[in-house]
Amino acid sequence: MKPMAALAFWLGWCAAVWGAEWSGGTLWIEGEGATRSQVTPHAWYDSVLVDKLSGKAWASHFDEQRDGMLEFDFAVPATAEYTFWLRANPTAAKLAYRLTDRDWREVDFSGDVRGTLNLATDGKPDLRFVAWIKVGSFKLDAGPQTLSLRMHSDAQHHGAVDCLALSSTGFVPSGATRPGEHAEQARPDEWFAVIADDDPLDPSSVIDMSALIEAPAGKFGFLRRREDCLEFEQGEGPVKLWGVGAPPLGDSPAGMERAAKWLRKHGVNLVRQHTVIDAVGLLDVEGRFDPQRLDRYDRWFAALKAEGIYTAWSVVYPHHGAFLQRGDVPEQLFDALDRADSARDGRRGPIVANDYINLDQRIQDAAWRYFEALLSHRNPYTQLAYCDDPALAILEIQNESNVFFFTLNTLLTGEQMPELAKEMRRRFWKFANDKYGDERAAVQAWDGLSSGDDWKKGELALMGAHHFGAEGPLYEFQGKTRRCGDYIEFLAEVQRTYYKRRVQQMREAGFRGVTVATAWRAGGPAASLANLYCDAAADCIDRHNYFGGGDGGHRIAPGAVNRDTHLDQPGRGLLSVGMFQAAHRPFAYSEWSQMPPNPWKAEAAPLIAFYGMGLQGWDMSCHFALGGPRLGEGWPNESKYATQTPHYLGQFPALAFAIHNRHFSEGDVVALRKVGASDVFSGRDALGQALAGGGHDAKTLVGRLATPPEALAVGRVLIEFGEGPSESASLEKAIDQTRRVIFANTGELIWRYGERRI
Repeated sequence: MKPMAALAFWLGWCAAVWGAEWSGGTLWIEGEGATRSQVTPHAWYDSVLVDKLSGKAWASHFDEQRDGMLEFDFAVPATAEYTFWLRANPTAAKLAYRLTDRDWREVDFSGDVRGTLNLATDGKPDLRFVAWIKVGSFKLDAGPQTLSLRMHSDAQHHGAVDCLALSSTGFVPSGATRPGEHAEQARPDEWFAVIADDDPLDPSSVIDMSALIEAPAGKFGFLRRREDCLEFEQGEGPVKLWGVGAPPLGDSPAGMERAAKWLRKHGVNLVRQHTVIDAVGLLDVEGRFDPQRLDRYDRWFAALKAEGIYTAWSVVYPHHGAFLQRGDVPEQLFDALDRADSARDGRRGPIVANDYINLDQRIQDAAWRYFEALLSHRNPYTQLAYCDDPALAILEIQNESNVFFFTLNTLLTGEQMPELAKEMRRRFWKFANDKYGDERAAVQAWDGLSSGDDWKKGELALMGAHHFGAEGPLYEFQGKTRRCGDYIEFLAEVQRTYYKRRVQQMREAGFRGVTVATAWRAGGPAASLANLYCDAAADCIDRHNYFGGGDGGHRIAPGAVNRDTHLDQPGRGLLSVGMFQAAHRPFAYSEWSQMPPNPWKAEAAPLIAFYGMGLQGWDMSCHFALGGPRLGEGWPNESKYATQTPHYLGQFPALAFAIHNRHFSEGDVVALRKVGASDVFSGRDALGQALAGGGHDAKTLVGRLATPPEALAVGRVLIEFGEGPSESASLEKAIDQTRRVIFANTGELIWRYGERRI
């Protein structure tokens, strides 16, 4: 057939499919333009944001009685390998496809799904989502073809198709944007879409940082703490870990290897697995993990190790990670925890331990079973037990949980966990009796007993996080400052006893890497220093914080948006955790992000890299969290936690290049705040600084701030536990308040906060 005749045939055939469009090797077809259809619309299912759909409509089916069918006739102009892209409803969906005379195949909605978007007009997270699925690639011969789609989901056989594309040119879809729609290059002041397919991993790429990551991980021995730095046993000096939080990536061994290479290319040398139980599952009654899930994780760990990427383990998450099963603890304790966990039913599945884990050794022992089983497990792909593998660099006792947080306020009335509440009242009485000797001395020190105290019965009233005010105890304990200090000291003793025992267990189990306690904060300012003191029972101090975001909780949703920027408030926001860096301990930041839809989130990663890892001398960073093995488009999965965007991973090569090459020096110390026991357990916030303000995730500094947060832009800011005078340098010359400029004492960084520029 002559070229013009072929084109005429092609165009004529496409006209048979409404909405079909050919552009530069890509065929685009609207779902609602099917040649033949047998579908049942539904008013609720179709109440969607049509302006987000390609043709302002979709072909949908919602019928309890039968499957839905769509058929598209089209012509292929030239024999070639075509990639099949489908924009459809992925939620609880079953959708099969057939090309002409080939066999039916299922669309894999658990595989390569991109650009997930909630279309529900009421914003509810139900079935009404749409996403692009990379269905697969196959050879198509020139000439007429038919694509059939069968919607056969459970219950209502629901399904919906917005559009589809067949491309022989490497086209990658994004939202409702058709091929060639934005072909012109954007001007510097214009927004533009970043749409990426799988990275080709070209070794000649100018952003390939693989050469900076020595492989395999562990070649220099175990990671260890040396004073306030991290280093390897056979390494040459301190090491910086620049990483991400990520689950196992890749659906096959080859996919995992590819994902690990992709991370290495971006300069990543650490992955935090949060949580390990999420990856490998729960122990069964025989004390074994699910073999398939464990094998998948073993492969992933080995793939990371081969590329020089170390691993940090967050094993348990007491607040939200349900790991306690009946039989793990005595029945009476399990039943009480089950009643306290209103979101779960212990008769049907596991429950959470919540912050009660910090108070009861029986719960701690139940959690230890997971550590013990994991550390002793031999990974068949590395030929090493995890306890013997130096690629396992960091081991965390627990994620975001301590004795100083609000969740333990439930013990005050005794309505929840009554036996544990009674036990804690007795333990506090014993602490007070050991300290003061008798009731008379305690009464004198505390200016009297309080309501709920019964010295003769051996029980003293408990306090909660809301009592720990910055200038002394609040509410019914107002004026009882000495008692508040004693209660915080009592809690610190409980916490450190647990942490020290757990670290000892880790060492006895053979783990030789770096230990972390937790990364959580105190619920009230007066306990802030005690919380840090407890965390110093392990090798490394770790912290979490967030900034930005808006309505919708953990998801992006219509509503208010936090439009704040760091650039006009030096030392605040994400950098504010630096106010709690402890002397003689390395400092890690294992969860952080400037959350979308905040419009300034591109500022965050350079701030952490240059001011945190550089000027402040932090040792480890993990952005939270990587959700896929490629750059995502838009807001991946509508999550506020996504590393795979231009704002974060897109900047990683440049930032990792600076970090691994030590382009930014550690500053001289400008504030060394020494605190003794009388400060830590004073019953008030002795330093006048606490991360107790803000919302659920994004915490803000509160207090009189005797050390200004702006000091973090000048030089290092530290807290040292011990007696002696504090030391501070004059900030007068470094902070020009008239010009609104801050000069780092390294001479490498200038923060022009008046101009919102660094």
